[in-house]
Amino acid sequence: MNIRKNIPLSVVISIVSISSVLPAHAADGFLWAMFLPATHGGETAPVIIPDNSDTCLIANGNATVSDNCTSLMWQQTDTGDRYDISDAVDYCEEMTLGGFSDWRLPQKRELKTIVSCSNTKAIPLHDQNTNKPVGQNEISATCCGNYPNCNDYVSPTIDNTFQISPDISNYFDPTDYTYWTIWSSPGSLNTWLVKFNSGSAYYNNGTHNYRSRCVRYQTSPEGVKIDCTGQTEGLAYLDNCSLCVGGTTGKAACTQDCNFEWGGTALLDDGECRDPEAPATPTCTSGSQVVSWNNREWQRCIESNAYGQLREARNYCETLNLGGYTDWLLPTKEDVKSLVVCSNDHPVPLADSQNCGDDGYDTEYISPTIDSTFEYVDEYDTYWAEETNQDPPYPGGWHLRISDGRMQYDENWSQVRCVRP
Repeated sequence: MNIRKNIPLSVVISIVSISSVLPAHAADGFLWAMFLPATHGGETAPVIIPDNSDTCLIANGNATVSDNCTSLMWQQTDTGDRYDISDAVDYCEEMTLGGFSDWRLPQKRELKTIVSCSNTKAIPLHDQNTNKPVGQNEISATCCGNYPNCNDYVSPTIDNTFQISPDISNYFDPTDYTYWTIWSSPGSLNTWLVKFNSGSAYYNNGTHNYRSRCVRYQTSPEGVKIDCTGQTEGLAYLDNCSLCVGGTTGKAACTQDCNFEWGGTALLDDGECRDPEAPATPTCTSGSQVVSWNNREWQRCIESNAYGQLREARNYCETLNLGGYTDWLLPTKEDVKSLVVCSNDHPVPLADSQNCGDDGYDTEYISPTIDSTFEYVDEYDTYWAEETNQDPPYPGGWHLRISDGRMQYDENWSQVRCVRP
């Protein structure tokens, strides 16, 4: 237990250690190795031994950089100005540089190939997912190699062949190195960006202003397009795992799993998207697996696995076989609130969005705010609550934060503690 001061808190749940899985520079003829077993997010996935020979990126001496592993040519130095997405597209399409005028805004998968983690973390990194806890995104979607102490890499996270101009736009954060891509988020007006402060890819509305770094396909001296294997007029291309596939490579493009992770291994199981390596039903280190609390029978110990959607949390409880019982349910908001105990004598249950230190009560209280009868993973656990009028596929929901007893509505992933009728 910890004595906790009531200060604003972002919930951070570090669940698993996730490794990036596929190489940025994987064209035929360049050194790279993979298929060493690793675990990320409960999945078995390849780990890349990066090619450190620096043979891919070549500064051409005319303000351009050629990537001979992807057959892309890049603008070496950005302008330091910022644009909305429409102006960013126009800026690249109207640019003449290095004797070429066929520049364009890069696709997301292209821009991710020039991310460089100084701690040699394998790239490309996963995209950020707003439904995942902050900790999981730090592990999988940034250059951070030692979460939560993410000070083991140098920013900006871009290969030193490139240059970043000083900000000239009077942006509130001149050290923000975020760049537009041309790839939109499905079903959304948002567009993907790559943030070279940390290496992460995320999306935002196209009305915001960010930097641009333009790209073009390399061509032969005769002006013929070269594919990512170096073949003129070839058909190979970079897929969404940044692998050079198709054409004569003999390699198949990677695919998305049911969690929309490129190269992921989650599968649909009776309509539910499940990780085949998901942990089994949790068992307590000692004592009973079922405990009585406020005249209800509760799951005493929980697993560290978190769920991103209400229907997944609900299904976990409804299929749980624990303590000889199979009639488990996802608890309601009122049920979950009944677990909170405020050591500073703040009356419970708390109102929504209220914590143990509100209303003038002592701001120092024991955290987590849950009775010692229950076992938990760590102080920052959050638990799903049932919401009967909610459309199941919608990612948001009510979650109890046991660090301070707060019931909040957000789109974070949370753990599950089931209750019996």
